[in-house]
Amino acid sequence: MTRFAILTTVLVSVPALVSAQDIPTGPYIGATIGYTEYDDTDVDFEGTEYGLVAGVGATRGRLYGAVELDFALSDVDADFDSDVAGDPSFEEESKFGISFIIGTAISPDFLLYGKLSAISIEYEAEFFGESDSESYNGTSLGIGTEYFFAPNTSVRGEVNAFEIEFDDDGLDAEAEGSTVKVGIFRRF
Repeated sequence: MTRFAILTTVLVSVPALVSAQDIPTGPYIGATIGYTEYDDTDVDFEGTEYGLVAGVGATRGRLYGAVELDFALSDVDADFDSDVAGDPSFEEESKFGISFIIGTAISPDFLLYGKLSAISIEYEAEFFGESDSESYNGTSLGIGTEYFFAPNTSVRGEVNAFEIEFDDDGLDAEAEGSTVKVGIFRRF
């Protein structure tokens, strides 16, 4: 019983001693790769995205906060049946966002965070040989972890759920989906 009490005390006390000040702060850049899938569509609408991220982070006590900009090129597309007239295509071309991150250090080299983003996605549609592209805005909410495996260098994994509003030329609809991303980051 004494060993259990000692182990419990250590496990509860160690995270309390960790300071977010151990997490590197300041400006950073990163590269990401992710997989996006749209929900509740009649066709498969999914694919890969490749992104760049730039941001700045700061700590206060155990709390970590950051603001970042991200841009991603995408090959997310809708997979229509080949027998659909007009040979339609609908693709997500690119994604741009500004994000606000708040997190906590759970060890000197491990960060757990939440992320709120305002995003803009450019879509391209083609039907009967005519194409058009349009950008639509939405929001994204996510959670993630970041591990600092070397001074000022980290890997990150996150899951984001997003909602886009289509409100153009009488079209009033919304789409929901999710993106799973991993990346490598460098702080300066």
